[in-house]
Order: sequence, then structure tokens, then C-alpha cells
Amino acid sequence: MHGLCRVSVSYVPLRWMPTSVTEFACVSFDKCFAHLHLLPTFADLQSRQPCLKPLRNSAMSTERYFEDFSSGEIITLGPRIVEAGEIVEFASEFDPQPFHLDEEAGRKSLLGGLAASGWHTAALTMRMIYDAFLAQTASMGSPGITSVSWRRPVLAGDTLSGVAEVLETRRSSSRPQMGVVTFRITLANQKGETVMIQENPIFIGSREVPA
Repeated sequence: MHGLCRVSVSYVPLRWMPTSVTEFACVSFDKCFAHLHLLPTFADLQSRQPCLKPLRNSAMSTERYFEDFSSGEIITLGPRIVEAGEIVEFASEFDPQPFHLDEEAGRKSLLGGLAASGWHTAALTMRMIYDAFLAQTASMGSPGITSVSWRRPVLAGDTLSGVAEVLETRRSSSRPQMGVVTFRITLANQKGETVMIQENPIFIGSREVPA
């Protein structure tokens, strides 16, 4: 997405967090995040119809405009394998915490292995969105990300796939040449476990400007 934005990140309430070093070493990732629920589930979203497959026009011509999106539409994303090398490379530059840089440090952490930075996962998601539909959409940027939450760690070797659900479409009253399409992005690993949820609007150009 383009431009500056405020990101609302979902944190675990303090009552779910360990209160000592010993408790931190014993508490599991699942226990910490057991209070987080997603309705509908990732599997539910995958089974919905209609389901738009990624566009394959090599010329990258504009295929979709604001008028072509409707609430409830589901667009598939991925798959994308996350390699250990890219996890370390991204973290070295942008998020050099030990569990993003070293397998042993990751195993000893709450994450359970070498894990991608949440911002790395978000960047991979952006690329999957681009490949699935944005490259052939009359995209005009985005005002920002409404919310993003990381539900499970993304570990080296995981295969990510997801769905982009259209939550709302709204024509701009001040700029009739475009509309706002709001998406909920749900990303899951190869086990079908949700790893990230993101909501954000995208400005999309209109095919025709209303009179």
C-alpha cells in the first residue's frame, strides 16, 4: 500500500501474558492466543462462492475497476513458501530480534522456531495481493491499514495462502472518478491455521465517472 498510515495492532491482554521468567518459558503460544477467535474460519472463507482465481494476463492490462467488486466476494491469494534465508535477510535489515535471526534462539522462544517478523508476513501478503488481483486492477493507492493481527508464528518452511474478502464498496462523494473497496485479508499456513488477519481499504478507479 502507498502513503503513510497508522496501523492498529492487536496485542494479547496482560492477563494472558506470563508474569515471570519461569512462566514465560513454560507458557505455550497457543495458550497465549487462545482467546483470539475468527468467525468465519479460514476454511469457511475458502469454501465460499464465487471465488475469483488470480488473473493471468501477462500484459498486466487493467481488467477490474471499482464497479467490478461487490461485498462478499472472495479472492484467493498464494501459495507462497517462506524460506529460512529470506526470514533472516528481512529481519537483519528491519527487525533484528534473535528469534527472527537464529533457529536455536527461535526454538527457545515463545515462537517455537525460526519465525518471520510480523512485518515480513505483512510484506509477503502485500505481494500476494498484488499478484492475485491488484496488478490488473485500477488501483489508486490506499489511505492505510485499519487493523492487523498476527495469530500464529510463520516459521521457516511454512507455505502461506489466503483469501481477500470484500467487506464493503463505497463510491467517493468527493472524487467520483474512484471508489473505496475495503478488504479483510486472512492468511493461513499449510495446516489451515490462521497466521494473520488484516483489514484495509483500497482506492480503485471507476470505469465511468457518474454524470
